[in-house]
Amino acid sequence: MEGKYIIGIDAGTSKIKSVLFDDKGNELYVASEDVKLIYPAPGLVEQDMNEAWESTFRTVKELLANVNVNKADIAAIAITGQADGTWLIGEDGEPVCNSYNWTDSRALSKCIEWIMSGKDMEVYNDCGSTFYPGSLSVLMAWMKENEPEVLNKAKYIGGCKDWMKFKFTGVFSGDTSYMFGNPAERCRNKETIDHIGCGEYYEKIITDRPLQDAWDPIKPELAAELGLNEGIPVFGGPFDFVACAIGSGTLNYGDACAVVGTTTNVSFALNEFNPEPLNVGYTICGYADNQWVRAFGVMAGTPNIEWTIGHIGLKYMMAAQQKGTDVYAEIEEAIKDIPVGAGGVIYHPYALPGGERSPFVKPTAKANFFGLGVEHTTDHLMRAVYESIGYSLLDCAINIEDKPDSITIMGGGAKSPLLCQIIADITGMDVVLTQGSEFGAKGTAMAAATSIGMFDTIEDAKAAWVHEAKRFKPNMENNAEYAKYFKLYKAICASMFDLWDMRAGILQGMI
Repeated sequence: MEGKYIIGIDAGTSKIKSVLFDDKGNELYVASEDVKLIYPAPGLVEQDMNEAWESTFRTVKELLANVNVNKADIAAIAITGQADGTWLIGEDGEPVCNSYNWTDSRALSKCIEWIMSGKDMEVYNDCGSTFYPGSLSVLMAWMKENEPEVLNKAKYIGGCKDWMKFKFTGVFSGDTSYMFGNPAERCRNKETIDHIGCGEYYEKIITDRPLQDAWDPIKPELAAELGLNEGIPVFGGPFDFVACAIGSGTLNYGDACAVVGTTTNVSFALNEFNPEPLNVGYTICGYADNQWVRAFGVMAGTPNIEWTIGHIGLKYMMAAQQKGTDVYAEIEEAIKDIPVGAGGVIYHPYALPGGERSPFVKPTAKANFFGLGVEHTTDHLMRAVYESIGYSLLDCAINIEDKPDSITIMGGGAKSPLLCQIIADITGMDVVLTQGSEFGAKGTAMAAATSIGMFDTIEDAKAAWVHEAKRFKPNMENNAEYAKYFKLYKAICASMFDLWDMRAGILQGMI
């Protein structure tokens, strides 16, 4: 369908982006705004839902004002977004309260309770996915006990992308990539909701449609304001894990990708439902009926680097300011010659309030440096933080029986050649970069383009839109050395489980 365009929207945790794609998958324009998160108290992370919508709508308007295309040739709007958290809509179509973000930890105690009682396996057996404090399931159960009046006001309970689609169309619906269901049967699962004690809210929880049909027409007044065709379809899905997998071409068995950004999300494509190993990661429906994604969402990726820069990286910031260079360029020049293993310094990247959710579930997990001595410098610590991204990625990959030969890297981390090479060396896999930068928006746009007939299959969309740009081959001598440090990385982590619990108990006054 020559001359057609798709608007892909990615409502992420740090930025909201709207991207115009042509029929070859080229990014013609990217409009973005920073996400404004609210921190009412330590460990609490919220988002103003209306503010998020207004930011999204502004990016679409900016995009349309800055592209030289015939708006009549824009065939669809496709939305992806951050997963989990709570996005509650009342009878009046307005938010019941602020969204509780997926990084929120108010439900930490509920999460620990489920793990201690064995409910974690019940939930996993139902839906093939684990949970953590920011999961919708855990937050719902916590709200039922602590804020029932808020939960009872909700007419609809869903996620970020579902709220955005509702605002565009007036229809609340989701798609089968949604994790709160039965991915084997590709449908919602009331048994899961019953198991967490929230069965009375089942009808409020987002419905599921096949990804091919997860659309409704845009509201006439919005089409008129934007200058788009009346009735243009607005697709609500897939959510970001699956969208990034599609956008990177991770469709069939043997394909793998990782988003190294706010999280380090590692995904492997499956052509049959397989939730093993049990009780770790997520098993999610992909685009076609024979496609699933086995995903491992490491809670914190690049925030570990940002924290380190902000607290012990003054020398890098001053050097960048004096030279007029980028702080990351200064860091990578300083650490590139630090030996493999950072001089024996190991960093575990569990810095966010919710602990860790992949490759293990541990709500009390916290970050730590190991092996510090007077011989170490800031450069060693920064190198160790970079290496922790590779270790955490490998820690997910070892859960897959047939580790792929290559992995496509996306997100902010993909901009660093040094980090890409470190990941290749640690994992032993080729690290591949593909053309473009907005892979969540691209993936949801590819799904929409296939659904409206621009492509016969999602594989045809991949062939047209996904092209390799660069490849990093692992240095196998470095890989052998990293294998020793990875063994140490794992052993330290295993030794910390009871200590993390003790720390949490002291902080919460339980010890």
